[in-house]
Amino acid sequence: MIVGETSFGKGLVQRPFLLSDGSAVRITVSKYFTPSGRTIQRDYSNGKDEYYITIHSNPDSAKADSSKKEFRTKGNRLVYGGGGITPDLIVKYADLTNYSIDLTRKNIYYQFIRKYLDNNKAKIIAKYPTLELFNSKFNIKNEKDNFIKFAQNNNVVFNKSEFEKDQNYIFQRIKAYIAREIWGNEGWYSIMLKIDDQFQAAIKLFENELTSNKVKL
Repeated sequence: MIVGETSFGKGLVQRPFLLSDGSAVRITVSKYFTPSGRTIQRDYSNGKDEYYITIHSNPDSAKADSSKKEFRTKGNRLVYGGGGITPDLIVKYADLTNYSIDLTRKNIYYQFIRKYLDNNKAKIIAKYPTLELFNSKFNIKNEKDNFIKFAQNNNVVFNKSEFEKDQNYIFQRIKAYIAREIWGNEGWYSIMLKIDDQFQAAIKLFENELTSNKVKL
């Protein structure tokens, strides 16, 4: 069962053939298919212009598109082919603001926590000796003004409305960076997966649908 957004639709196997001038040409020799017989590759028979249009239009509307070829899984579940893999449950990520994108692009999170941990790492470890305790009790929101000022000093123009829209994501990401410095990747994912809508939706399916045998694979 697939949860998330429609995949890009690239499922070709290409083999490079070297030419005498040192360049190479890639020739498609096969395609990838799912067990139900669906081709993963988005149709390109009408040329590259239409190919790119279908990618950027509304790929998650594939289930309502009567032109899509229907397939059946071994459990007789209806699925569609011809343009990536359309999820059984569509869960989109919320778009981040330009302010948040700029924070990531300019590596502000990591630079900020490195400076922050120079003065606070020992205190954090002493007060929160386990990742579980850190996860449930540690709050970085009191560093809001310091973080905004640090970002401004590193060429990220503050946008109040965009910050407020994304502030939960921003604070969680700062916290995750701190956790990764102390507990490694386990610290990072234990925090970031809490705000991952697709992951949370998948967990609920395991808890509710799959365990009650309602889903036919």
